[in-house]
Amino acid sequence: MFQYALLLLLPCVLGAPSTDPVIAWEHHVHQETEKLWTEFDYNNDGKFGRDDVQKFIHDYDTNGDGEVTRDEFDFHWGVTEPTLNIVGHGLFLEYDDDQSGVVTSSDLDALYNRMDQDDDGKVSKHEFKAYYKQLLTVLFILQTQHIENQVTTPAPST
Repeated sequence: MFQYALLLLLPCVLGAPSTDPVIAWEHHVHQETEKLWTEFDYNNDGKFGRDDVQKFIHDYDTNGDGEVTRDEFDFHWGVTEPTLNIVGHGLFLEYDDDQSGVVTSSDLDALYNRMDQDDDGKVSKHEFKAYYKQLLTVLFILQTQHIENQVTTPAPST
């Protein structure tokens, strides 16, 4: 899900010279967060609730122990888009709130609370989109820097 959003962001930033990259970025992030809002509504009720957040564990927990390890996350992330490893690492760190090396229900509760900016117990569409706009922007910058470093850093000689 994120992988495709981020892959689609690169052309908007590197697009036509006549396009203001900031305007293009904002437009594209708006579109992608709209898609994420729909995709993350796992129960199709038109809302983003705690049960939608908990679905993450069910989808990524391959051994069924109620936790998502880094290996489980990397497996699912890498299957769909291995070139975005920096983004995947950043997402895992963001979701693993207590930095224990596994994502649990309590980590996802903390994630939900971070999204709920007005502390009303609900994540509105505006809050969801604002959260993911910031997160996607930071992760995209990190991934772009990683790619630039790979291009500009000479390979070690043997």
